[in-house]
Amino acid sequence: MTSAFLSAADNETTGIHDRQIIVKLKNRQFAAALAKSYRIKNTSANLQKENIYTIELPHTANYQAALDRIRNSPLVEAAEPNFTFTAFSKPNDKLYARQWSLPRMGVPRAWDNLKAAKKHSKVTVAVLDSGVQHSRSNTV
Repeated sequence: MTSAFLSAADNETTGIHDRQIIVKLKNRQFAAALAKSYRIKNTSANLQKENIYTIELPHTANYQAALDRIRNSPLVEAAEPNFTFTAFSKPNDKLYARQWSLPRMGVPRAWDNLKAAKKHSKVTVAVLDSGVQHSRSNTV
């Protein structure tokens, strides 16, 4: 990782949510220790059951140093920057035709609406895909 994408000012171009890190703890009891060192943002009950928390670093903290420190903690199973991804108005995936679920969920219609709305305002579209079994995943 380069330090260029880690500054709060650069999050617009890099897709990193401002000063946030997603952390998966080895044990739920470690959340109290995490909260002593970092500000824990609201986390859903479902994510808490899986020991997953979002922390927010102060603007004075060195993002890369904090991320490295958290990743190396014996309390932490995994830690990753909180990324925001932007969809293209046209799929650029060569295997898009095989992804039967996207048209079924109305994603192409959302892309069309997003393209039209971008002219007038800032719009966020999210697709929640349950295709990953997070309880067996090695990353957050």
